[in-house]
Amino acid sequence: MKKTWALVANSSYAIIYEVKNMGKEITIVERIPFPDGRKKASELNTDKPGRIFDSFGGARHAASNRVDPHTHEQQIFAAMLCHYLHKARAENKFEELAIIAPPQFYGELHPHFSDSVRPCVIKHVTKDLPERLSDSERLEYLVKYLDLWNT
Repeated sequence: MKKTWALVANSSYAIIYEVKNMGKEITIVERIPFPDGRKKASELNTDKPGRIFDSFGGARHAASNRVDPHTHEQQIFAAMLCHYLHKARAENKFEELAIIAPPQFYGELHPHFSDSVRPCVIKHVTKDLPERLSDSERLEYLVKYLDLWNT
């Protein structure tokens, strides 16, 4: 029987579950909070943007960030989670990986998957399971969305 993990994540937290016995046993492997994911952009970026001159005409205006601060924090957290998964895969802690994450956060995760993790992803569901859910509610959704009883 293959070792299966399920990752439930959004920009402010992640929980990794181990799924055994065809989904009848689900245990928490790791809870990974990321409180910066809940902060407002104004709390993340306290500096005003720099001032620049146009290349033509000499008008002066504020420089804009290429990535807003909240997206930048999501990228940091996604990279951190993917590093954790890469290390766990190298230690043979899982062979299959199911993921539940909101579309935007899954989009941040996907490019960071290593070549050893990417083929392990057997299913992904683009849903947000908020941190405020109880463990039992989250498990109900986990089973429902991933159809773990049939894995």
